[in-house]
Amino acid sequence: MEKKQQHFENYHRAKNLRLIALPEDSEHADLSGFLARWIPQLLGEDNFRTGLVVEAARRIPNPAQQKNKPRPIVLSLQNTSDRKKILDLARKKQELLFKNQRVFFFPDYPADVLKRRKEFDGVKQTLKTLGISAALLYPAKLRINHGGITRTFTSSSAAEKYVQEEIQITPSSSPNPQMR
Repeated sequence: MEKKQQHFENYHRAKNLRLIALPEDSEHADLSGFLARWIPQLLGEDNFRTGLVVEAARRIPNPAQQKNKPRPIVLSLQNTSDRKKILDLARKKQELLFKNQRVFFFPDYPADVLKRRKEFDGVKQTLKTLGISAALLYPAKLRINHGGITRTFTSSSAAEKYVQEEIQITPSSSPNPQMR
């Protein structure tokens, strides 16, 4: 029964995106209309020749410790192809700005998937510091590319163990002066 519920939730999130760091009150009263106009301007109107239809958009509450940050926005698009297009274009463009403020697009995942993905944050940061290529795969797997070998991990503890035991940190490759 739980798997059916997860499948149902994932199905309904397939057209959703999360927009992070858009300043509060940027959209005035019509958030959906604002996003339908602004996203094509941001990513290139020639990429949205038939227009972009945002079915619904809303800001979600911030955790208590983040009251000074803009609330994230969850937007539901009419077409799943638009969702993929936005994510691909945002990835290619790399730096997205709204009034000199960086903004970010992410897939909208269920809370349990977000929690499982967040568990990899520490090891991802370590890998980034070491200059090692890593990517999160859906739903919550970490893929590490190192020395011509690709490994995939479903638990953060296994990934951390691999980084500690298998990835050899030589004095010249360590970005941390204490490890030299």
